[in-house]
Amino acid sequence: MLDQVKAPEDQNEFEKAKEKPTQLPYGFSLEKDGVYYEDPNDEKESRVWICGALEVISYQSDVDSKNWGIQLKFTNDDGHTHFWSMPKSMLSGNGEKYREQLLNMGLNISHTSKGRNLLSQYLNNCKPSKRATSVEKVGWYKDVYVLPGKTFGKLPENESVIYQSTSSSNLGFVNHGNLIHWNAQIGKYAVGNSRLIFAVSLALAGTLMRDLNVTGGGFHVVGGSSIGKSTINHVAVSVWGDRSRFKTWRTTDNALEEVALVHNDNTLILDEIGEADRLKMDNTVYMLANGQGKERSNKGFENRETKTWRLLFLSNGEIDLRSMMQSIGKSPKDGQTLRIANIPADTGKFGVFENLHEFSNGSQLADHLKEKAEYHHGSLGMEFIEKYIENHSRNKEQAKFFYDEFRNRIEIGSDSQVSRVLSRFALVAAAGELAYELGLVSWEPDDAMKAISECFKAWLEDRGSGNTEAEEALNLVKSFIERNEEGRFEALQTNAQPLSGKPAFVANVIRDRAGFKHHENRQDVYYIYPETFKNEVCKGISYKMALSELQEKGFLKHDADRFDCKLPSNTTKKRPRMYAILGELLGETDD
Repeated sequence: MLDQVKAPEDQNEFEKAKEKPTQLPYGFSLEKDGVYYEDPNDEKESRVWICGALEVISYQSDVDSKNWGIQLKFTNDDGHTHFWSMPKSMLSGNGEKYREQLLNMGLNISHTSKGRNLLSQYLNNCKPSKRATSVEKVGWYKDVYVLPGKTFGKLPENESVIYQSTSSSNLGFVNHGNLIHWNAQIGKYAVGNSRLIFAVSLALAGTLMRDLNVTGGGFHVVGGSSIGKSTINHVAVSVWGDRSRFKTWRTTDNALEEVALVHNDNTLILDEIGEADRLKMDNTVYMLANGQGKERSNKGFENRETKTWRLLFLSNGEIDLRSMMQSIGKSPKDGQTLRIANIPADTGKFGVFENLHEFSNGSQLADHLKEKAEYHHGSLGMEFIEKYIENHSRNKEQAKFFYDEFRNRIEIGSDSQVSRVLSRFALVAAAGELAYELGLVSWEPDDAMKAISECFKAWLEDRGSGNTEAEEALNLVKSFIERNEEGRFEALQTNAQPLSGKPAFVANVIRDRAGFKHHENRQDVYYIYPETFKNEVCKGISYKMALSELQEKGFLKHDADRFDCKLPSNTTKKRPRMYAILGELLGETDD
């Protein structure tokens, strides 16, 4: 619900509305000071005041003729005009939930039980002449963009589309101030600051995902404390609305699904990843990026409709997803870490800033941006989508041009994993350049391209080269051997001295044996039982992928066309097939 203050020229709106009035139920009347009921069959019954002047201006249902609702309108005592598309299902029972929402918006309602009952009758039986299609999530519907209380663009045949929800909340989509003030107090300071241009462009980029066919995913600004990480998020939030759009990782899966749903075709801003549930974080990232909630059933064991969305998300924190998972003994997979790309917060100059403009230090600039975001917000996002839809076909082509241009500038070779993340950065760059083309931001042509390129290069450097999942597999094997070499690897009794140089008579007590250690060809070789290798060494990753990488890098002793080999002859005469890891993986050689 995008709240609107009633302007002086709209003061006779009440009279205008009566030109095409909603058909009221028998006995009810709508007047300037409220809704009344007078029993036409009982002259002795006094006239009953029900509530303030509450209009039912349209009714709506979804494309399947379900989820029926009514659009309500009233002006509260502060002169603030509210619109709310209320599901008719809220009229069931005693109606307490819908009355709570109306009271919260400032509607005066009779406190008597009779008045409350009459209000439900009034809402249930009004017959408005206007008809609309209801949607249950913000974002694109056909060629219009739907927000609470406002739809951008027009559909053929005068079809009207309305966002309908059990809550009267505006979801934080609040326009306070105007674009001139936003640019003067916030936008101009993005010039010369790659992380700020990135934040603004990312906030806009969610609206382009459908048209440019880019899948969901996130970005994580990571770095130490007191360098301005949260400032990036505050600036991003100011693009579409107030600080209520600033969400937190500290929530349940179910609650985060609801949050994702109301950020469909937009950008979700999340604060402090360190507060997230570390045990569930890997699945949470998948859920947000893949755009689909859990499958659930109702009490009758029938499958309920799975919630879906399409969004980008921006996070910050002193640690990243990989570190979080490693802290609880999990090994992050590439699929997870690629869905939330790390961008180092520190630019190497003034924390998150490269240009302080007229401020003496980064702290002053950060404080200024956070303060001004409280007073100037929402205008850029609203004007961006409005101008984008005004010439939708042309602007879509222009966004695609910028998207392709960015991808063509970056040389990544044939790495498919990097290409997937590059597409997301390119989407952000396209939004930033298009914002300039539409005359909405303070930066110059190509500034967004350059800023997003800096952020992409920072991500690529932070990530490192090569297949990180394969590198992680090698690190897991190496770590397991280093941690357990003395306690779980028994020296083979073949009179060979271990590389460590310990005398042969020194024997460690072996408990829960993982395998054997044998000195061969100037290095130790670690023979590991197959089940131990699969279930312990490679817990959480593909053991076959690990063996393949060990083989490719020359760290695996194996028979032809196999990953394993037989244990060398020993005093027990038993020679099981085992996985043999060369000590060279640990940097062990006699040289």
